[in-house]
Amino acid sequence: MNKSELDFKYHYLLKLIDEAAEGYTKHGKSNIYELQRKAATVRDSNYTFPAKIEAFEEFCRKEKQ
Repeated sequence: MNKSELDFKYHYLLKLIDEAAEGYTKHGKSNIYELQRKAATVRDSNYTFPAKIEAFEEFCRKEKQ
């Protein structure tokens, strides 16, 4: 695993934590199962290259908001 992939995973997982906290703060709940699924996919590297690109694009879109 190269440094850029490690950086992506680190920042992506931190973003998931932020989303969970924000969702809980705003709505009093958070979809922990969806967050868990996304985190496991990135953590375990069980994703195809297109899925990796999609996850990164989603991450970038949310960063711009």
